[in-house]
Amino acid sequence: AAMVAPVAQADLKISGRVAMELVSEDGNINARDYGNQRLQLDWADESGFMGRVALDMRQTKFESSTGGSELRDYYTGYKGGFGTLMAGRLAGAGKNIEGDMYVGTFLELRNAFVKGGSAGYGSSGFINNMIEYNNKFGDSVVKLQYNPTDNGGAKGDLGASIKAKLAGAGVFAAYNNQGDTNTYWKVGGNMKFGEINTRLVYENDDGQAEAASWVLGADMGFGNGWTGTVDYSDKGELRTESAYRVGVYKKFSKKAHMWAGYTQNGTSSTTTAAFAAYGVGFRVDI
Repeated sequence: AAMVAPVAQADLKISGRVAMELVSEDGNINARDYGNQRLQLDWADESGFMGRVALDMRQTKFESSTGGSELRDYYTGYKGGFGTLMAGRLAGAGKNIEGDMYVGTFLELRNAFVKGGSAGYGSSGFINNMIEYNNKFGDSVVKLQYNPTDNGGAKGDLGASIKAKLAGAGVFAAYNNQGDTNTYWKVGGNMKFGEINTRLVYENDDGQAEAASWVLGADMGFGNGWTGTVDYSDKGELRTESAYRVGVYKKFSKKAHMWAGYTQNGTSSTTTAAFAAYGVGFRVDI
């Protein structure tokens, strides 16, 4: 009988999340999902090839934008002993490298305390037509990104980041050239003292008149899945007002989460004057 060569089998993983928040922004109470409805397909086969397509089922945020859906990120690539090489619409190298547990909620650091994802740069967002190499070296993870295509007349999106452990602390650094127009970078780290995890984030965006800003904060575990959080920023994302937040986070399980808290900063949807928001939210991962 003829021998048939075995064919590599692909593994397909379907995941997602649903979430909702009840938030009062300057006294106006609204139900929001903050862009947290998500459906994601990941695949990989034995040869090392892999890919992802993720869809955001967006509703409304503080910007009062209309509902709808959009592609969050999508890519294909190859993972081998040399590391991982991938290309597509990718998360910026510094996206939530600080590890904010409230990311994607009204209490998040990005878009309020540190630069958000305008055009995909800064602390958040996805960038089209990116090529990325990433690898793990001991306790360090390194990402290098480049986009060789024209981008509105500019050429050369460039990004890099490193996250590592050093002398008992977690440290990170991230950089991008904002589509070859300006320079953005941030550095920081965290260190645990018993149940208290302290953090420091320092960022510089030379696209703003006031380039530098910092955030100092801490999380404290109370047991049974409860964590309390406080953070303070000297100038906030827009460098116009100081910002602070007080929050509590509860993990009911690996897939069920709740958060509540209060934040005051200078990034209201209608004004750069300080505004206050408080509320509660829930999320279930699929």
